[in-house]
Amino acid sequence: MKKLTKTFALFACSALLAASLTALTACGQKNADMDASSVEENVQIPNPWVAYPSLEEAVKSSGIALTLPEEIGGVKADFWQAIPDELIEVRYGDHYSVRKGTGGEDISGDFNAYAEVTQKEIDGKTVTFKGNDGKVMLAVWTEGNYGYSVSADGLSAENMTSVVAAVK
Repeated sequence: MKKLTKTFALFACSALLAASLTALTACGQKNADMDASSVEENVQIPNPWVAYPSLEEAVKSSGIALTLPEEIGGVKADFWQAIPDELIEVRYGDHYSVRKGTGGEDISGDFNAYAEVTQKEIDGKTVTFKGNDGKVMLAVWTEGNYGYSVSADGLSAENMTSVVAAVK
């Protein structure tokens, strides 16, 4: 009986070892079988934005001077981020943001289609207002070598004009 028990124990251990080796080989085989296209599908571009504790730190990183209104719609600036040497963004709660970046293109990141699109002259610059139902959600313009944008949940044209005039 002891001999039968030892034989059974040896057989059981051998079976477990074989199963473990098969599982390990299968895991390694799965990774080895991945081709370049499946690897590329899993690659993500790193987030270029860096958050900062203050406007001064974001300006220093971006290399872009920025003058802003103290508040928009009664909300003070509370979040500052930049893509170093390229773009700076300041957010006022979850409702408003102001961007300034190098180059003359639209830097807003807002690709929505708006029913109302108008242009307005503000302090010698042509500003495009975009919005719906009489509310302006986006203002974009260029000045010199910089692109600007103001995004909002919805401001009157008069209020957006005041905000745009304060951004430099």
